Amino acid sequence: MKARFKQGRARAQSLTEVVVGLFILVPIFLAILDLASVVIGQQANNDLAKRAARAASNSNNATAAQTAAQTVVANFGTSTLLSNPTMVSFAYNVQGNVIVETSLQINLPVPAPVVDQSLNNPVMHARATEPVVALPPL
Repeated sequence: MKARFKQGRARAQSLTEVVVGLFILVPIFLAILDLASVVIGQQANNDLAKRAARAASNSNNATAAQTAAQTVVANFGTSTLLSNPTMVSFAYNVQGNVIVETSLQINLPVPAPVVDQSLNNPVMHARATEPVVALPPL
């Protein structure tokens, strides 16, 4: 009878250890998921800024370059993770460079219960510079 009682205590102890372990591992897993979402969002924003700058660099005047960059930003595909792509600034320099800065809002899949709710939807900024490769107008 005593052996049976000790076996039941061992099972209860194992169950308790598993539950306590899950209380530690689940929040860590959710934090890693949020961190991965932020990294993916920042990479997507860097790519958006680079594509907008490349499109603008193929234009031979500032107006056409800005229109090309706006078109790339407007055609960016949003998702539940990424939203609100905007072109923050645009510069068509006389030195032959195009500078485009974009921003992108990241919607975290597991929002944390923090005081400042803006931390749950971070906005990432990226800047890209490309040389103008278009031929000047004749």
